[in-house]
Amino acid sequence: MCTARRRMMAWWRGHAWQYRLARGQAHALADRQVRRPPCREPRQPRQQLALPRLPSPAGLPAGGASAMPGFSLIELLVALAIAGLLLALAVPAYHGHVVRAKRVQGQASLLRLMQQQERYYSQNNRYLAFSAASDPSQAQQFPWWSGDGPAASAYEIEALACPASTIGQCVLLRALPGTPKVDVRFHDPECGVLSLDSTGQRGSSGPARHCWP
Repeated sequence: MCTARRRMMAWWRGHAWQYRLARGQAHALADRQVRRPPCREPRQPRQQLALPRLPSPAGLPAGGASAMPGFSLIELLVALAIAGLLLALAVPAYHGHVVRAKRVQGQASLLRLMQQQERYYSQNNRYLAFSAASDPSQAQQFPWWSGDGPAASAYEIEALACPASTIGQCVLLRALPGTPKVDVRFHDPECGVLSLDSTGQRGSSGPARHCWP
């Protein structure tokens, strides 16, 4: 029995170092697995920011003069057509406005001259006929133009006796548009000659019905 025990102890001594070596290697491997750093995800590539392009010193695009926007032939024709249409609508409207303004000026002149005729009648018991052929002294009292002067006036004004009456009983004032003695460029085809008599009758020679307010 002692011999068997001694043999077992000798075998253990011979194989103990191998057991300790294997056990040490196992512990070292376990330690490396525990201390291993966690896996890192792959890094994403950095995105580069697009910086705005600065204008050139001359104020032109960076691409040069060829990068500037232009107009096509069709766009140019459309723009010209629109401009022509607007001009065709604006010119007649402006001309009509000028004619109406000159007409109102002529009517105001007839009313003012009729008031002067009434004052003259109250002093002389008769009306006074006048025209562009009157002497200058009479023209100062009864101007035969509608504006500030003959050249700047649209109407030539004359005073004559009413039809079937005498100048002492009734006076008729007439405003003639665009005569050679005033502005010949003025024309009023709608109302024509404006008239006002001492009875208060107002009239016009044109086809329009409402020439007087």
